[in-house]
Amino acid sequence: MTIDEKVEAFRMRLEGNTIQEIANRFGVSKQYISEELRTERIRSNEKIVNACIYPNIRKFLVQERLTCRGFSNEFGISYATLYQILTGKAEPRKKTIDRILKYTGLTYEEAFSKD
Repeated sequence: MTIDEKVEAFRMRLEGNTIQEIANRFGVSKQYISEELRTERIRSNEKIVNACIYPNIRKFLVQERLTCRGFSNEFGISYATLYQILTGKAEPRKKTIDRILKYTGLTYEEAFSKD
């Protein structure tokens, strides 16, 4: 699939189309579409995890095989907010820090050290 076709497939999925409907649209198998969407989701998450400026949080996400979206859902914050925090573009609120520490079992120094 071309990049434009992948973008369209993702858009269709976000709009609620089934994997089979997307496969029919592109003339490929359901399994092919499922694999393409899964592979791109993994690549996207890897980029986000690798952009995390906090090594111990990054390590936790990798070890636990957590997506950033799943991680953000644990704290009741948006994915966009968590992304901003993990990449150093926003400062987390105390409530968010406390939730991250409780969930990961890390101390503040361990979690938010940039070394």
